[in-house]
Amino acid sequence: MSETSRLADIASAEWASERVKLDSLAVPEWQNTTIYWSAWTLGDFDAAFGPGAPAAVNAKSCRIIVTKALNAQGKRLFVPLEEEQLLNTARPVLVQRLAAAILKTMPKADDQDAVAKN
Repeated sequence: MSETSRLADIASAEWASERVKLDSLAVPEWQNTTIYWSAWTLGDFDAAFGPGAPAAVNAKSCRIIVTKALNAQGKRLFVPLEEEQLLNTARPVLVQRLAAAILKTMPKADDQDAVAKN
């Protein structure tokens, strides 16, 4: 298996053109300075709000995908080295959506208790 998968590159490229577009705000009070910024990545959320901050989406979403995403034959779609690539280059809303779908299938404590009793 290669050190990285093609899918991580596809996920990065899908959002690349939008990710490099800059938003801006003129701040005349600061000697007519204009401040620019790029689109938020999951890594930016971590840096700004800290890992695990309730309002922030963070590396855990990427870790879920890298850990659980499989192809139809049951082979892993990502390797651990790609977690950071997804964190810093993939479209956050897509990462969030996929991680949420995977998490929905995670057994709940009640489910585990029922299995233990049988």
